[in-house]
Amino acid sequence: MSDAAAIRRESWLLGGIGLLLFMAGLWQQPFIGFESRFAVFAQEMLRHGPSWFPTTWGEPYPDYPVTGTLLIALFSLPFGAVTRFSAALPTALAAALNLVILYRLLAPHSKDWARLALCLQVMTVTFLAEARAISLDQMVATLTLLAFYLAYSADRAAQPRLRCWLPLVLVLGFCVRGPLGIVIPASAVISYYALSSQWRSLLHFAIKAALLLALLWLALLALAYWQHGADFVREVVRMQVAGRLEAQDGSRPFYYFTSSFGNYALSYPLAVLTLALLVRPLLRQPRSAALQLVLALAASALLILAGLSVPETKKARYILAATPALAAIAAYPWAEAGSRELRWLRAALERLFAVMPLLLIAALVLIQRRSEYRDLSLILPCAVLAALQIGALLTRIKVTAPQRGVIYAYVAALALWSAAVLVIEPETLRKQDSSDFVAAVETQRRTQPGTLALFGMTRDGAAIKYLVNANADLAPRFPRDGDAIAALPRPAYVVIKATIARTLPESALPTATQVTSGQFNGEPFLAFYLP
Repeated sequence: MSDAAAIRRESWLLGGIGLLLFMAGLWQQPFIGFESRFAVFAQEMLRHGPSWFPTTWGEPYPDYPVTGTLLIALFSLPFGAVTRFSAALPTALAAALNLVILYRLLAPHSKDWARLALCLQVMTVTFLAEARAISLDQMVATLTLLAFYLAYSADRAAQPRLRCWLPLVLVLGFCVRGPLGIVIPASAVISYYALSSQWRSLLHFAIKAALLLALLWLALLALAYWQHGADFVREVVRMQVAGRLEAQDGSRPFYYFTSSFGNYALSYPLAVLTLALLVRPLLRQPRSAALQLVLALAASALLILAGLSVPETKKARYILAATPALAAIAAYPWAEAGSRELRWLRAALERLFAVMPLLLIAALVLIQRRSEYRDLSLILPCAVLAALQIGALLTRIKVTAPQRGVIYAYVAALALWSAAVLVIEPETLRKQDSSDFVAAVETQRRTQPGTLALFGMTRDGAAIKYLVNANADLAPRFPRDGDAIAALPRPAYVVIKATIARTLPESALPTATQVTSGQFNGEPFLAFYLP
């Protein structure tokens, strides 16, 4: 088997393992948080059929193209309903493909480099969390890496025809994420061409990307006008472009550069440290092929971070496209021997990876001692981490030194994945799960029908969490004071936060009977029946 064939086979194997890690344990999980909106999109599509824009409350939603919703709905058809498993499957497939592409990018230089980069990507907090959720940004991250891979491989493998696929990648990016789906992948390719001084290729590609962006944007606006009129067009422009540029939380120009030390650990801090150690080699000429690739990846990540720092709206997940580059840079000490400092860094990281399970056990025990985590069960996660630590010890005893680093990295990646899946996710779900409360209210409403009133909520806010768990068409009222409650058509059910219910005057809920209580959106809620 040729080396190229072996790389292809290994990349698919590692991508398959990644897919299993990204999907494991999702089957029975409820929808919580931001992903509830996308689940509602798919639920309404299954109930009412495909549409050109996703819908909530039966009305078109302007912020996202319909592609992601359509994928979730298609994957949900075999199950007959939108489950967290079916909803997260398109994202998990994209994240697994991300691993495949990154391995193929790095393995021709060094298979150890490629394997460590994949492990570091799995160990990156935001990447792992988004790979196990509904995430359009994860799909854009994969398309961005694919665009970079095509541009780079066209030069390295002397196959210029690979560049012909770049416009298709940009079109797919727009279909998934709108304008950002073109801007982010295009920036990765432009940074590569600029760094390699391919000015003609850069100009041609930039013109094509700009034309595609203009044509697809105009087509989207025309479709919005044709389907829903001028007011909806204005909403599309505001939500997808203008609204992102408006000041909201104050100017935070360095947000991504500072917050990523936590949001994108371990890759980001290790990448920064590695680049600091590579300053002198990067400035020297000639550079090795691997070092030249590191420089190109660093330029790509920097442009993504800097470019997305311009809009005022900033979310950690927006820069997911930089993760493969950061992981590759962080893993560079396994690509080439390099300087004495790089060898020290590699040795230090191997020791860290070797004891990662033990460190996580200690961290979990300390967390459990805090009052809010007293009920946290650590038997299973600690048993899994202990087994991994034993595996690391056996590796130390039976495996020769040059081969230990990769195995230690596998152990560390599995340890962090185990902590996330067995501890962090269940604890988050326990605090945020609203399904039992919504089911209790809806059972009461089926037994004794009445108007649903969600007090103090908004249609685009917490009410989405109610809608996703009801999984049915609803037309609730949204009262904001006692007078609005009194004006409700009777009978009625009023869903209200417990702390707010205690502050309302008795006249606000006359003749009301409390029918259920429970946790909704992470807080105690009550439901009252008004005959």
